[in-house]
Amino acid sequence: MSDYDFKPLNDKEFEILCADLIGEVEGTRIERFKAGRDAGVDGRFFASEGKEVILQCKHWCNTPLRQLVSALETKEKPKLDN
Repeated sequence: MSDYDFKPLNDKEFEILCADLIGEVEGTRIERFKAGRDAGVDGRFFASEGKEVILQCKHWCNTPLRQLVSALETKEKPKLDN
């Protein structure tokens, strides 16, 4: 297996990569949003049953997993719940 280093990517480049990969896997086009007050929405698509799927990409490559999960639970999940 190849080793890939995603650390050189900036946040936007990482979002684009994630959206492209998920779009390929899901067989759909991912709608991406400009940086700004998007309430944490980095991408969106509609699943086959019509459900809206929201993507949120985090490029926290130097953050320990436990800290990332904690931040997602306390800061990011409430945004998605809205």
